[in-house]
Amino acid sequence: MYDLSYIGAVRQHLNPTSSKEEQIQSALSELATIEPYTARHSYRVGVIAGRIAEELSLDPEMIERVTLGGMLHDIGKSGVSLSALCKPSKLSEDEFKDIMKHPELGASLIQSSPKLLDLIPAVLYHHERFDGQGYPFGLSGEEIPIEARVIAVADSYDAMTSDRVYRKALTHEFAVEELSRCAGVQFDPDVVEGALTADLDRLPT
Repeated sequence: MYDLSYIGAVRQHLNPTSSKEEQIQSALSELATIEPYTARHSYRVGVIAGRIAEELSLDPEMIERVTLGGMLHDIGKSGVSLSALCKPSKLSEDEFKDIMKHPELGASLIQSSPKLLDLIPAVLYHHERFDGQGYPFGLSGEEIPIEARVIAVADSYDAMTSDRVYRKALTHEFAVEELSRCAGVQFDPDVVEGALTADLDRLPT
């Protein structure tokens, strides 16, 4: 079940008169009061995605968009039940369906700020898969915007190498092996190649 009181609290921190960076920091700070793990994870994904984008030699404007979009990619989870987000056991079918709505909730949330509109593709499409089996729209290959393809890899890498409520962090070595295994299926193989050479294990945590 959605919790619109939390998503409303985050929306209040997207002040259109503030800079893009200030709005993102303010929204993440508010998200941290709701669900600290998601806020920390979101910030790290932005840093990781930005590093991968640099490794791919994307242009500076796109690197910034990837980085900031990564920091906001899970902002829609502010509208998802905390009991589902923090559940240490397997999610029910209904709980998973609710969580699957967070990309659309996030895109809707940031539409209230004109300065963040260019980040909508990163937020809306980061759970699409290269093979077309992702959500919310089942896009495939280069139909998926490049920023979302980069964030998908960064998101998975950080999720694997971070402590979760249901398991301890996995190793960098395990994570890159898993990214390689899923290249061309879940992930853009070129983006995975960039991640493998980006020294992600040396980034500050």
